[in-house]
Amino acid sequence: MTQHSLGHENRHRGQLLSEWLTLNDVGVLNIPSEKYTFDGPSGVSAVDVTAANEAAFTAYQFRWRRDFTIDVSGLNLKIHDWDYVKSEHHYLYGRKVIYIDFTLTKNITEFDIAFSFDMVKKDNRKMNIIKIDLDGCASLESSHSKMNFVKVIFRELFRVSNIPKKCPIFARDYTIEITNSSMKILDYDLVKIFTHKIYDSRNIYVEVYLNKPLTEFRVNIEFSVITKSNRHVRLSNFNFDGCEALYAVHKTNFLKVMFQEIYRVSNIPRKCPFLKNKLYIINNYTLRDEDYPPFAPAMEWQVNADLFGKKKQLTEIVIAGRIRKLN
Repeated sequence: MTQHSLGHENRHRGQLLSEWLTLNDVGVLNIPSEKYTFDGPSGVSAVDVTAANEAAFTAYQFRWRRDFTIDVSGLNLKIHDWDYVKSEHHYLYGRKVIYIDFTLTKNITEFDIAFSFDMVKKDNRKMNIIKIDLDGCASLESSHSKMNFVKVIFRELFRVSNIPKKCPIFARDYTIEITNSSMKILDYDLVKIFTHKIYDSRNIYVEVYLNKPLTEFRVNIEFSVITKSNRHVRLSNFNFDGCEALYAVHKTNFLKVMFQEIYRVSNIPRKCPFLKNKLYIINNYTLRDEDYPPFAPAMEWQVNADLFGKKKQLTEIVIAGRIRKLN
């Protein structure tokens, strides 16, 4: 080889070594100086490269500072299976901060991850540096890979997200449960039977039997959360005409979900009056997680629902429960 070709080959090897050191988070201990480890007819250079990983740096307290920064110039996220994903949003803030949120329609019990890391050369050609296929569920639990590149990704992912550290990844990170309930008759002249049962902490069965027709009534519903000190904090209150609510289009999600489920599982009429001597049944009203927002904090809650006739209160309903985290 000519001296020129040897210099080109050495430069290429130096670039490959530099790329390997960077990708594996390995530092070079050599401190640049006027003294070199090689001095020959072709020139001088620092031939010997002393490399150390993070553990060695920590143990021997070497000082090392990066002379570069990493920027993100673009972000693209594409969903291939909309049967699993209901919605997603992604943003790039500046050149370093990535925001992603997504909502699932189904629980994910297993998945694979394919990592590919390319470097773009000056002539715009790509050179593949890393290509890894991983079992997604195993990767969540094992924090983690021997490869620093993958370890850094998962460490930061867990630091800034609510991604679980094991499978399954639930469509929602919580479930809603009923822990206690009470339903009382306050007007026995009108209401003869008002009984209920709770099944599987999610399903409510109700029977109502009237002595007289019910032509008009009002409803008051109060939703509260219960603090650790057992204090009730009211979050919302609804007061409305019961007969109008039977056929109204509800804009509030809480009322819309409630009436849709009542109509799905009962023989409750869509308009007044409620007839006397007729048994009305709500056959397993179900609290379904998918009817509510994808994320919610763990809490204990209580719903108070009171029905009022023309002159006095008819019934008193109290349903207590909790939002329990799945991970």
